[in-house]
Amino acid sequence: MSVAGFVLGALQDCTEWYESVAFHDGVHPSVMFRPHALGVPHEDLRWDDGGLFPDGDFMIFVPRDHGYGIVGDPWAQTLCVFGMPAVEAFGRCNAGVLKPRLR
Repeated sequence: MSVAGFVLGALQDCTEWYESVAFHDGVHPSVMFRPHALGVPHEDLRWDDGGLFPDGDFMIFVPRDHGYGIVGDPWAQTLCVFGMPAVEAFGRCNAGVLKPRLR
C-alpha cells in the first residue's frame, strides 16, 4: 500500500461514509473532502489523485470538530498525526508502510 493509500485508509477509519474532512495544502483553496468517496485504498493511489493528495506541498486533513488530524510535510517526508481517532487508526492500518515512529 502506498503512503497516500494508507492516509486515505486512516481517514476512512476515522469517518462515517457520509462525513467530510477539511483539506488544505497551503497553496490551493481549502475544500471539504469525503474520504469514502474515493473507495477502497489501493496501491495505485497517488498523492495527486483527485487533486487532494499534494505533491510537494504541506497538507492537513481535519474534521469539522478538529478532534484529530493528519499533517504532511513533503520536505521532511513526515506525517504528524494528532487526536486519538487518527492515532488509533494509524496503529490499526499501518502494515509496515510507515517507519520509524518518532513519538
